Amino acid sequence: MSEKTHTPGPWTVRAVPNVGLIGHTGYAIDFNEDQEQVVDFVYEEADAHLIATSPKLLLALEDAVTILEPIGEQIPDVARRIVGYQRVIDQARMK
Repeated sequence: MSEKTHTPGPWTVRAVPNVGLIGHTGYAIDFNEDQEQVVDFVYEEADAHLIATSPKLLLALEDAVTILEPIGEQIPDVARRIVGYQRVIDQARMK
């Protein structure tokens, strides 16, 4: 079975009108210049930016685990944190 992967980044936030609520703006998260979307409508701008940043956050967490692994071999508290971080990575990677 092949590994499932997310839509590659970068993802960008774009304001879109909410046709159901006149005067209310929502936000789409696009993954290319053709405005193909990962998410078609998010109500809160802060939520949209968090979602759009998630591919970068995943890569940053994976890098942090790589950097911390040698330290975790010497410091048990760091090793415990790495286990938690790896669970988050596995969840994001659908493992």
